[in-house]
Order: sequence, then C-alpha cells, then structure tokens
Amino acid sequence: MEEKINSIKAVLSKTIPNSNIEYQFDNEFHKFCIKSEQPTCWLYLDRDYIDDSDEVSLINLVRIYHIEDKVLKGDKSYWLYLSDNGLHEVGGNFTKTKP
Repeated sequence: MEEKINSIKAVLSKTIPNSNIEYQFDNEFHKFCIKSEQPTCWLYLDRDYIDDSDEVSLINLVRIYHIEDKVLKGDKSYWLYLSDNGLHEVGGNFTKTKP
C-alpha cells in the first residue's frame, strides 16, 4: 500500500512544479492535499480502489486524467475524486457525505 501512495505522490510532485503534496488517510479515503502556487486542491481515492489496483494502473490514471491541468490552471480550490469511473469534481464535504 505504501508503495502505491508514494508513487502517486511522486507523479503529482513531478507534474505539478513547486508543489507540496501532503497525504492523509481518513475514513475510507486516501487524500492528497496539493499545495502549489495555485489554490489548494484535494485529490480523493477510495481505499478499496487503491487496494484493488496495481501501482502502474494508479499512476497511469493520474497521468491520463491530467490532474495537473486542473491544479495548474485553476483559479479556485478543487476537490477531485478519482475512481475507475473517471475523475469527478466533488465538494469539500464529499468524504463526510458519501455513503
């Protein structure tokens, strides 16, 4: 599990210049707080989704959905949820309200 988390952090750090990626685990979600020159963004991934995916697939998803574009071109904070159904913008209370 730790290798997968570190790989995701490494990809985010590499694709988002001058960023600081903080990781948290809360309830059933892996949370990545992306702090850069733009407003802070959050990336959420389901615990089960990370458990069920291999490291290469997770890295590819981060790259395929160009999360860095949302962060670097954003003029506001974003809360993003990445799953096998794609990348979705969600609200800041997402992890508290998702069943």
